[in-house]
Amino acid sequence: MKNIEEYKDGILLLIYVKPGSRETKLVLDDDIIFYTKEKPEKGKANRSLIKFLSHILEIPSNNIIIVKGIKNRLKTIYIKGLNKKIFLEKISHP
Repeated sequence: MKNIEEYKDGILLLIYVKPGSRETKLVLDDDIIFYTKEKPEKGKANRSLIKFLSHILEIPSNNIIIVKGIKNRLKTIYIKGLNKKIFLEKISHP
C-alpha cells in the first residue's frame, strides 16, 4: 500500500480525514480514509482520529503522532512501535 511507509521503529501513514460524517470508521482502499462524526474545530477531528487508532490498534495514544497536517484534512501520522503487517492485520480485523 503506497500510503504506508515502514521504518525500524514504526510506520508513517497518509490519512485523509472526512469530518462531520455519519459514522466513525477507517476505510482502506487506494487511500486510507478516516470518517469521523466530529467537526473540524478545536482539534476534535484530530483527537477522534488518535483515539480511534489507539483503540483499534491496541496501543497507547501517545504512540500516535500527527507529524503533518494538524489543520488540514490530509494528515501524516507516525505510529511508534508498529510495523506495516501488524497495522494491516489489526485494521482489517478489528
